[in-house]
Amino acid sequence: MKLRLEVSLREGFNDNEFLKQMNEFNVQIDLDSKKGILKVFELDTSELDAVMGYLKKTFNVRRTEMIPDERKEPATVKVMSENAVEKSSKFQQTEFPRAEFSHKLIEERMNKFLQVAGMAINRNNAEAKSIASFISTAICELAMMYHPHPLVDIKVGDIVTCNYGYHMPGEISGRYVHSVVCAIDDSLAYVVPITKDARDDGGVKFLSFYSVYDVTYTDPMCKDYAGGSMLLQHGRWLCRERISGVVGYVHPHFMGEILCILPGTLCFTYDGYEDDSESEDYLLDEDLDIANLEIPELPPLGEVDVDNSDVLKGEVASKTEVEVPKCLKNNSLETALYKKFAEGLSLVNKDTSLDYSINFFCEALGLPGDEGVLKAALKIVASMEKVSQISIKAIVSQFSMLHGTVEHQLQEIWQGWLVKYPEIKEAYPYVSFSSICKLFFKLITIEK
Repeated sequence: MKLRLEVSLREGFNDNEFLKQMNEFNVQIDLDSKKGILKVFELDTSELDAVMGYLKKTFNVRRTEMIPDERKEPATVKVMSENAVEKSSKFQQTEFPRAEFSHKLIEERMNKFLQVAGMAINRNNAEAKSIASFISTAICELAMMYHPHPLVDIKVGDIVTCNYGYHMPGEISGRYVHSVVCAIDDSLAYVVPITKDARDDGGVKFLSFYSVYDVTYTDPMCKDYAGGSMLLQHGRWLCRERISGVVGYVHPHFMGEILCILPGTLCFTYDGYEDDSESEDYLLDEDLDIANLEIPELPPLGEVDVDNSDVLKGEVASKTEVEVPKCLKNNSLETALYKKFAEGLSLVNKDTSLDYSINFFCEALGLPGDEGVLKAALKIVASMEKVSQISIKAIVSQFSMLHGTVEHQLQEIWQGWLVKYPEIKEAYPYVSFSSICKLFFKLITIEK
């Protein structure tokens, strides 16, 4: 593709920096500053947005014209076969001169590359642009490895630009591919690429999102993006050197949805092995009546006095009196829960960061801290203004995915938790998921 732009130079224009950036885009340019005409040649359509974004930052662009590449028939040349019979060839023979290096191994590999590239062009009609893209990938990766730039400061939930390079068909390729950071491990980041096309299959391969509701773009060049789709099965670990910038972030409720769905997108099967052993289904029935479960009889309490007004039924009174925060003393259920899990809940307060408070809260109560939908729900609770607003329906309504699915997942987590602590349901039959959400809200918002 070619571009023709009518431009004027911005103040502080640096021609060396401009030429360097255009070279990184692997395009040719023709700039007539007097007439205000800029021409861009051999532009890969996958980099159109990135190139246009840079040009608009560098120039005052008055008009842009896009010119598709003309399709030309390959030149027909005459070649001679071994028996001197004249034949016609649909390709132009391309020969690369041998390269010489002081290091013999490098010389051997470079000449091997030139030989393979020549065969691809001469025998398979490979486009020179495609070969150049592979070369650019190798150049960029050498530069990232031996001339690294300072790492971009990123966090989970950021939307970043990644240099994936150019690879085989079907693989993610491109130098400025928007991706969502899902995990960080020292010099690595697990990212999931996104596209501007809205596609959704229920979270198997794609997960659609919408701007403003699910994500926020902070880069002005992305302000017109209405949304898109996450390519869930193309997630991968990348060196952080491949990340060149942050262009936005994912909202907590949508990040919770991503982390909840992502583990199930890679489901591998193997037909060569059959397991005849009996397996048990540990999934809880959605309509399981926790109150009527048969609970093992507790061991005798002996001569210890139990005061059910202060502790949960069936629990032995602690020898050390737990100091309950004032904000909980008017609620017997919250008081009992705090006393039961006091050791961990004492770390949950308004002076602790939200992420740490959520982790401490889940760990203290024995809730599954790796459940993204649960963490997202607690973040929604923290954003509410009043404790009276907290309910399962109010929380679920803030999620972008199907509300019935979210509610089912939260209820499944809740029922699983009650199975571990049946004495809570026995002592307080009205306990619900909203009860622990209100406890969390009070601990992180109200002075103790």
